[in-house]
Amino acid sequence: MDIRERIQFTCPHNPSEVLQATDTALSCASNGRMYPVLAGIPILHPDPIRWIADHRDAILAALASSWRLSDSDISIVNAVAEMAGSFEAHGFAEDWDLREGSSDTQLDFSSDEVHSLLNAEKLDGLNAAASRIIQGWGGHVLEVGCGVGRFSREMAQLRESELVVLDNNLKALLHCTAAVKQVRACIGDACALPFQNESFDHLAALNLVDLLECPEDFLDDAYRVTKPGGTCLLSTPDPALGLPDGDSERLQRFALNSGFKLQSRLDGLVWTRHVSPRELQVFSTQVLLLSR
Repeated sequence: MDIRERIQFTCPHNPSEVLQATDTALSCASNGRMYPVLAGIPILHPDPIRWIADHRDAILAALASSWRLSDSDISIVNAVAEMAGSFEAHGFAEDWDLREGSSDTQLDFSSDEVHSLLNAEKLDGLNAAASRIIQGWGGHVLEVGCGVGRFSREMAQLRESELVVLDNNLKALLHCTAAVKQVRACIGDACALPFQNESFDHLAALNLVDLLECPEDFLDDAYRVTKPGGTCLLSTPDPALGLPDGDSERLQRFALNSGFKLQSRLDGLVWTRHVSPRELQVFSTQVLLLSR
């Protein structure tokens, strides 16, 4: 595939408008909006001023802990936060699997049943199935909700491809970009993807859609940025998408309503999360491979 044309970032409010680079930001010519760049990562949230103000302390702490805090970043964050006036202090979640981060914590599981479950997951669980699905992918690839980059590491190995990742957690994204050198990253909103129509050959969003307030908006935007003939890989431990009726067809129905076609569906795939040395969470996940 021809990937000589790199993916260009666009305005979340006007995705047909390619952003122009300045010294410390990307700008939208049509509406004058400015999107700051911190440690090389553009903040392409629909409201970057509010996002920076609400996460001011967490941003500075995340940049400092990753050894990527510069005087320029401090000035940008403080100036933007002052522009916002009032704010609500938010931190960045650190709810990733211990195997995903840089923690040296040892997992303390000696049970034969636990080790049998983990071995089964390794062979036939969610991550194994996703890895098999992406074999042969190439071209322009987008991962939405990349977290610290557990799956990004695999996709970065795809031949003849350009990988772009998006998340709304700067601390996780800094881990991802440190671990995956050849990735392009941005902070953004999954329901307002800052890319032109039909930009990507493939899109992946693992265990994200059930966390969104409006998954239908995300699916509509995922369809918009996927090329005709392209594919979209989704997974979730909650295909009912948070509603108590347990409707396991809801995610598939929403995806089809957005215009996607179903290529294949897998259900009951094991996905585990190590949240502490003595706590292992086990989920049964659904995987959809969709095409446009």
